[in-house]
Amino acid sequence: MASGSVRNPTSVQIATTAVTGVLSISWNESRAPITGAADAETYNTIAEYGTASVSGSVTFRDPEQAASFANKCGSLSATFAYMDGSCTPGTKTLTITGVSTDGSGNSANRDSISNSTVNFIAVSSTGTASPISIA
Repeated sequence: MASGSVRNPTSVQIATTAVTGVLSISWNESRAPITGAADAETYNTIAEYGTASVSGSVTFRDPEQAASFANKCGSLSATFAYMDGSCTPGTKTLTITGVSTDGSGNSANRDSISNSTVNFIAVSSTGTASPISIA
């Protein structure tokens, strides 16, 4: 299982709908594991098979932006800043294909800071390639 998150992304869109005020994008990717314990190895070997599936969420500062992102299908893309090992800043693009979002959920915290979250799922179209790419 692989997981990741991006904080304060820019240029976020799903299909042709662009949104602003995104605080974070988080995801978990999973596949069914195969373990081989009957071959007298010191350690069990693990391989993954089947369709890669992804579940995650997009957190917004503005509930109206979240509502415009909800109940959509398509590719989710976002640009984010990163630092490489030599502390050189740059940007990368996160793309998750085959995304389907559900409705938005709002929350308000004790300190009057509120946000809105839209959950999503994605499934690999080929069954072998991950629906997630970062380039």
